[in-house]
Amino acid sequence: MAFQTIFVFVAAVCLVLSVNAAVTIGTTACTLPAGSECTDGSYCEAATLKCKCPAYKTATTTSCTDKACTAGTVAADCTALDSNTECASSVCACKSTHLLGLEGKCSLPLGKVCTTAGSECSSVANSLCDAAALTCKCPAYMTTSTTACTAKTCTVAADCTALDSNSECAGNPLVCACKSTHLLGLEGKCSLKCAADTTCTAADANSMCTGTTDGTDRCKCKTGYSLGSDGKCTTLGKVCTTAGSECASLTNSYCDAAALTCKCPAYMTSGTSTCTAKTCTVATVAADCTALDSNSECAGTSALACACKSTHLLGNEGKCSLKCQADATCTANDANSKCSGTATTDKCQCNTGYKLGTDGKCAKSNAAGVFASMALLLICFLTTKF
Repeated sequence: MAFQTIFVFVAAVCLVLSVNAAVTIGTTACTLPAGSECTDGSYCEAATLKCKCPAYKTATTTSCTDKACTAGTVAADCTALDSNTECASSVCACKSTHLLGLEGKCSLPLGKVCTTAGSECSSVANSLCDAAALTCKCPAYMTTSTTACTAKTCTVAADCTALDSNSECAGNPLVCACKSTHLLGLEGKCSLKCAADTTCTAADANSMCTGTTDGTDRCKCKTGYSLGSDGKCTTLGKVCTTAGSECASLTNSYCDAAALTCKCPAYMTSGTSTCTAKTCTVATVAADCTALDSNSECAGTSALACACKSTHLLGNEGKCSLKCQADATCTANDANSKCSGTATTDKCQCNTGYKLGTDGKCAKSNAAGVFASMALLLICFLTTKF
């Protein structure tokens, strides 16, 4: 986002604050998935990112008020506005089986937008908040309907283990369920029962026990890790900060400044928990390596693999960066770069306020604009009368 756009957006927020500190329907800006800026019965509309009233409520300037109805005319009064509403206590409301979703419609709990730390999925037994999609879902070894997570029928173990390796075909009638040594985990997979961290770390060094109660506690990934498709806790794909060390436990990974997730360099192969060297041949080095990073090469002794050239090291931006011991080495190639230090392990990096562009050159970032906008927003809050 350009600085001018950021500044205009902040100025607009300031204007809203100065006119009315409460929510202004159709005007107050909001963010998803939480939409916490929208109060008084309103919701955050995804298309406009503005607070709006559900169709079955009446919109005023600052709130969403109940629409009156009668049981005999419910179709015209309520369901014509939202098919999943009913007339309850003489006003239109979501059916008892539904909840107001962040989309402004009465929704069934499964598929509803959720937060990983929230309780939006608690009304459906065995459901969980999918950390990637941020919607309520059923575990893979269960059958999903719009209102429930039900056990899948099975005849052999393979019917279940293909969905979750720690599940089994058991019971009468036979259905898929977690093995007797496991429980449904926080990530939607069958997790090993535990009463101490050692039970978990023996299987995965990056896991821990949720508590000390045998039979009800289970293994989960440590803070800073998430469950990979191989069932192991990994930092790849984990949220990170460019100044932090969230990706340090995974050799050769880095924090993608744009996506703010741990990633592998382009010239390496990304697994669920490892960054491994891509194999190559000298004859096809252009396609195998340099097409991915112009400063990489096909090298090695026992096996050829893509790696940074001998004159370069893996940089903070996930690209091969020129080795240096003084700023002059860097500025000769890019005036907006500098050396990270004076040791043989240091490399060129972009100056403060700049970031690496797609052309491999350091370009001015929007940091200055962001700081100015934040300052303006702070002034707005300090001068607004609530």
